[in-house]
Order: sequence, then structure tokens, then C-alpha cells
Amino acid sequence: MACPSAAILDSWVSVLPGWRSFPSTYLDRQALTCVTCSRVGDVFKALADPTRRIILDELTDRNGQTLFEICSRLTTKHHLGSSRQAISQHLDVLETAGLVETRREGRYKFHYINTRPLEPIIERWLKKPEKDGLYRRP
Repeated sequence: MACPSAAILDSWVSVLPGWRSFPSTYLDRQALTCVTCSRVGDVFKALADPTRRIILDELTDRNGQTLFEICSRLTTKHHLGSSRQAISQHLDVLETAGLVETRREGRYKFHYINTRPLEPIIERWLKKPEKDGLYRRP
């Protein structure tokens, strides 16, 4: 798999000692991993907390909620007694990871789930090519 950006690869190659001894596909894969690694790490960090996973579940059920609506649903459906400030901080972590997008409308801020940051994880670990028909993933 080739690196999506030759400029990124060129900048990495210039700082890697002994880069000529590696096959070019290895360098491409390494450069791609370095570029996407921090983003995937943010996604795993965001998903590590059960409260954040519940927030994502709520946004999956009903997308485009305000902080007040999310807090109300967490209290009534899941019996979580977290403060608005705590939920706001959880939403900030989810937004930093790219799992939540926001849109302001007047004085309201609406939160929407974004599943695109999960695609590299799915591509890397869940969609493996078939080898001799031994491994098939639906």
C-alpha cells in the first residue's frame, strides 16, 4: 500500500537513518502508520471510558443533541449522576478524537456522532484478506 502523501513520506525518509536499506513498501507502511497512529490512539482513548461509550450510544439513538439533552438522557436512562461539566469534558475528548462533531445554532450547540475515525481500525483489524479460504469475516 502506498503512502497517501509523497511529501509526508519524503519528510520522514530524510530523518530516518539507513532508510535505503528498507524496501519502499516497508517505508510507505511505516510512514502511513506514523501519520495515522496518533489519531487512532485518540479514538481508543476516547472509547476506553464507559461514560463516553454511553454518550456515543445516546447519539446513535438520537443524533444532534444539546448538552442538556445528553445529560438528561444519561440521568434518566442510565442513572448516571455526572455533572454537566463532566459530560462536557467527555464530549470534548470525543470531539478531539473526531467521534463527535458539533454545530452551533444560536446559543445552542448540537452534538453529532461521526464514525469515520473508526474506519482505519476496521480496515486494519477487521477486514483481513482471505488467505487460502481459512479466514472469512462477514
